[in-house]
Amino acid sequence: MDKVKHMEPEGLECYRMPDGIEIYSLPLAVLHDKKRTEREAEAETVLVAYVFGQEAKLVHRDTGEPYVLKEDEEWNISISHSRNRLCLARATKRVDGNIRKVGVDVENVQERLFRLKDKFLSPFEQSSLELDALNLALCWCAKEAVYKIVGSAAGYMGENIVLHTEQICGKQPFLAWCKGTRFRIIPVRVTDEEVMVVAVSLTDYHDWFLREHDARHHHLAVLLDPDKTDEEHLPALCEYIREGRISCVLVGGSGYEADIAPFVETLQTFLPEIPVVLFPGSPCQLTAKADAMLLLSLISGRDPRFLIGQHIEAVTDFRREILETIPTGYILVDGGKRSSAERVSGTTPLRDVQQVVDTACAGALLGMKLIYLEAGSGAAVPVSPDWIKRVRQEIDLPLVVGGGIRTVEQMHAAFRAGADVVVIGNHFEQHPEDIVSFGQAVDKE
Repeated sequence: MDKVKHMEPEGLECYRMPDGIEIYSLPLAVLHDKKRTEREAEAETVLVAYVFGQEAKLVHRDTGEPYVLKEDEEWNISISHSRNRLCLARATKRVDGNIRKVGVDVENVQERLFRLKDKFLSPFEQSSLELDALNLALCWCAKEAVYKIVGSAAGYMGENIVLHTEQICGKQPFLAWCKGTRFRIIPVRVTDEEVMVVAVSLTDYHDWFLREHDARHHHLAVLLDPDKTDEEHLPALCEYIREGRISCVLVGGSGYEADIAPFVETLQTFLPEIPVVLFPGSPCQLTAKADAMLLLSLISGRDPRFLIGQHIEAVTDFRREILETIPTGYILVDGGKRSSAERVSGTTPLRDVQQVVDTACAGALLGMKLIYLEAGSGAAVPVSPDWIKRVRQEIDLPLVVGGGIRTVEQMHAAFRAGADVVVIGNHFEQHPEDIVSFGQAVDKE
């Protein structure tokens, strides 16, 4: 999270986060010559004008929820006051074509929260939390911030909001749930006197895959291997991705062992509206900076390390990171040459269509949420359209196909055969400018 101080308005602080959240904070002391209610109203006017422009208007819905109206466009915002501060939060990253909602709350650390703790924290939440004034303020703010997103669904005193109190530790993000929706809680400002947190709903990308599968929509994903991506050329590459209207970016590689978080964070900066999904080649390729992760199980092989062994190694990290994981049945098929996935895993790719179909069906029965047919990086030939069609006839899950695709016609053939998502990596590494023509061709399929 970056913190940028501005000289105007006086005392303003702006916090910008990689996932498109912006928080603006203004101390009310700069308006010391007015009553508190007048200071709050003027501070709201100042912040709205600063963030959205002088012509923007602060409006409230019948429910009391604030939003900003500017040139007939509505912006979801959240506002909170404490004795000393006013905060405004907004989201700029689009999800499913819409700006997501965000909630912010600021509270003074005070002893009265001890008297209220049984009303806003369940016995279970209290049992895994060190009950000091700072942690109680964090919990109070977290539930208030989620309430500003979900409204009455939160229940009385946030009884329907559940906090992952085991994760609460100072400025570390933690999870909350309400009626099946997950929220990331981000402590923005934590001092002995004051706490400010922001809540943002976490998009369920598995649901997105299902909706797009049911609607028979086609999507192109770009696979980026940090080992093979020159950071100097990353801005131009991201511009191609944006211009090509790419649906999502997969990040991962067979041999990458460094911290993947900086690479993901850079992508989020350049592509705030496009989901970045981990495609991990090893347990170390994990970061909560991403939007989601394909939890790959190499079900076409028999090596226990790649079926479940590496998942066990990383399970502590999985539970600690605030990241959606999508169980994915990964099936390596013959692409005409030895791929890096085959080399690293020691797995022989499947060469019989019935084996591929049976493996995909077994993956579906085991509860996999996606099936991924992979010909391998740099494959001589892509997955056969006939094989894709046979798998599609037998399973009703989102189907991802990758490896060996070098032409728009090969991409279209995969879509016509039943692929929901086509993934291209190696070809775009060598010809990044093709991202635009491939991406724009998806709409014409």
